[in-house]
Amino acid sequence: MILLKNLLGMKRKYINSILACSMVVSLAACTDAWDEHYQPNPALNGSENLWELISNDSDLDDFEALLQATGYAEVLKQNRSYTVWAPVNLSDVLDVKSLETANDSLLEVYRKEIVENHIADYSLVAGGIRDKEDKKNYKKVAMLNGKSYHFEGSAENAYSFAGQQLKSSNIVATNGVLHKIDEGVLFAANIWEQMAKEESISVLYNFLNKDTKREFNVNASVKGPIVDGKQTYLDSVFTVSNRWIDWGGIGRLNIEDSTYTVYALTDRAWDKLYTKMRSYYNYPDVKSKDELGSQSLSAMADSLVRESMCENLVFSNTVNKKFFEGKKDTLLSTRYNMFVNKSLTNREADSLHNGCLKELELSNGTLHLIDEVNFNPFTCWHDTIRVQGENLRDGENIAQGTANASESLYANTTFVSVDRDHALYGLVSGSGVSVFQPRYDPAKDKSRQPKFHIYAKDILSANYRISIVMVPAHLLDPEEVKSTKSNVFNAYLECINSEGEKVIKNLVQGEKYIPGEKMDTIVLAENLKIDFCEADYKTLTGKEPVTRLVIETPTTYSTRSNTTVYRIDQVMFEPVNPED
Repeated sequence: MILLKNLLGMKRKYINSILACSMVVSLAACTDAWDEHYQPNPALNGSENLWELISNDSDLDDFEALLQATGYAEVLKQNRSYTVWAPVNLSDVLDVKSLETANDSLLEVYRKEIVENHIADYSLVAGGIRDKEDKKNYKKVAMLNGKSYHFEGSAENAYSFAGQQLKSSNIVATNGVLHKIDEGVLFAANIWEQMAKEESISVLYNFLNKDTKREFNVNASVKGPIVDGKQTYLDSVFTVSNRWIDWGGIGRLNIEDSTYTVYALTDRAWDKLYTKMRSYYNYPDVKSKDELGSQSLSAMADSLVRESMCENLVFSNTVNKKFFEGKKDTLLSTRYNMFVNKSLTNREADSLHNGCLKELELSNGTLHLIDEVNFNPFTCWHDTIRVQGENLRDGENIAQGTANASESLYANTTFVSVDRDHALYGLVSGSGVSVFQPRYDPAKDKSRQPKFHIYAKDILSANYRISIVMVPAHLLDPEEVKSTKSNVFNAYLECINSEGEKVIKNLVQGEKYIPGEKMDTIVLAENLKIDFCEADYKTLTGKEPVTRLVIETPTTYSTRSNTTVYRIDQVMFEPVNPED
């Protein structure tokens, strides 16, 4: 979250100007804290305020005009403490003549990208500057627009700000300190700021930005007087949030202390990717949960597809450092999708998104504007669904006897961990094997059909190859005698129809697994069409997904030659490429 406060300060009675809700990095928790941090330093004995110093300095005529146009003339008269690094020459950052015709929108840009790029809270003098943590002769200064620059130097070396030597320093005002520099400091946009400016990616940006919420924080704001029966505020604090760029989103693209590589889809690329993905998200006509508006999932499908389209656009430069250095062949998105390609080297990462129209180096990473999308669905949104041994033991993946008494017969599974010393280490897909064993003696009651089920979460509307990996008992436990008994079972898939009801697709009848000397993969279906998608089904509906694989021992099995104990490494739902 970003905390917003107005720039006119606690001491003003109330605010009625364009700056009433301008951004400031810091937040005062109470009046005392505000006074301590923001009131003028009594040790600085200036006779004029910052605005008077600037307006009376002929070197700063252009900067004066900019401050006047953006409302900062009033800000710098206030009884609170600022430091200003005033540029003598603004030509690199502004055509001063444009101020004569600039509308409110453009002035707002000037305010953030130029004015607030040269002003910071507190009184910061050139002398004794030291970063206490790094023990260096600089201080990292947070400007009013959130950008940070080094203010550095020592008695032996000239003082500088943002790499520019100070032209004049420590000009004391009643409400802060003025320093003069030769040139304006160029504003370096972060990725989120730049995305807002790029017209070619407007569809993507607007989709993400629509979740931006700005709320008045009455508890953090400081009350002023009652005016005309209404409460006014001396310090108005707003909370701005956006789930995409907050913690847990695709990346904190608006924050300067993290770096990312972002592949932003142009409007053309966005439309092409949507067309490519839409057929995989054919939702049934099931209502979403109340807090989502009780909408039909089929009606929400367009939005849900667009959500998925944003999952693989952002990569952390820190997490993927070795990849971008060409030392690793796996690339991990911020939503934990893994791209593997042993041929990838440093710049070949762009092969994921060919057709780069523009590459921009920004304050917190690199933004690529991509006009062609080369996503392989089978490494992105349509990857293999694996239910591994360690996940087969929890209540979300196996029956607990709530729906059918016979299903509870396998509810008590055991998990055998496979550690480094185990013969199966490196062969099983996860950290171990789940063992399903019925609670009763099958020799005493052959009329019951022991069975268990495994959910296929986030299944898409597509074709799948369904298989199960079985493990012989003696390989799992060396003390077990090699068994000649086989598993005989039926397998079927329970899945959802267009109305959200359960339908059954039979896979195999009387399938036999004879334990051998190695783990075996038993294919239950080579190319099974799943008609309806259940991606994020529980999140959307509050209900368990319908699609699940059921393994059932038929009543015809022989206790002499068959066993009802199953040792399972994993169950796989592998997408089938229709082009293969």
